[in-house]
Amino acid sequence: MKRKYIAIGDIHGKLNHLTELIKHINSDLGKDTVLVFLGDYIDRGENSKKVVDFLKKLRNKNPKNVVLLKGNHEDLAEQSLTNPNDSTAKLDWFMNGGRATVDSFGGEEKCKKELLPFIKSLKVYLETEDYIFCHGGMPYDTDVKMVDPQVLMWNRNFIYRGKKTVVVGHTPQDEVTMIGKTIIVDTGCFSTGKLSAVLLPSQQVKFVNIAIPKVSTSRIFSELDKQDELFDEALDKEFRDFQAIVNS
Repeated sequence: MKRKYIAIGDIHGKLNHLTELIKHINSDLGKDTVLVFLGDYIDRGENSKKVVDFLKKLRNKNPKNVVLLKGNHEDLAEQSLTNPNDSTAKLDWFMNGGRATVDSFGGEEKCKKELLPFIKSLKVYLETEDYIFCHGGMPYDTDVKMVDPQVLMWNRNFIYRGKKTVVVGHTPQDEVTMIGKTIIVDTGCFSTGKLSAVLLPSQQVKFVNIAIPKVSTSRIFSELDKQDELFDEALDKEFRDFQAIVNS
């Protein structure tokens, strides 16, 4: 029997949305169905650690039926956590919601210890007879094995015109959308409360829509202050490096 696939869009630390979506698609699951998570499990939302723990358990229990792909936010986290002295990498991550991830793990050391092995276990893409699944997109007509992993995680150009259908997250849409031969499953869960899945080959769409609580103004300014501190740290480091070169 030919396998069926269910691709799930960007979660971004929203555990409740994830568990509710799994319940919603439960009747569609079977021994010949593969769940493909398209990446961006962490950052921005408040429960990144719990999302990661949930996905690890799900994969451990169903290793043949669950595929976890790597998103650009996992890439940002990996670059920062493996290069602790690189203030620019840390700034890039924190400016994109990384602080919420670190907080959910209880600090940077715990985050590094628990999150890095998970990130390293992720696939960059899944290729089947009919589909190519990745986080960002396939930019041109070529063998996916020849594409730079950074492109597969970060690309937003939907110009692929090969024989297969590409299934991605990364670029938020109001609803699951098909552009050319690319299906985009990201519906901006963190900001919209809508987490979506597409069933293949039927292309049936299922989603949950759970309202996102409004963030208080004081919290927004608190986060901006933290980002300003990181930016100042990065500038200070760049200045010190420049002075070292000048004085050498």
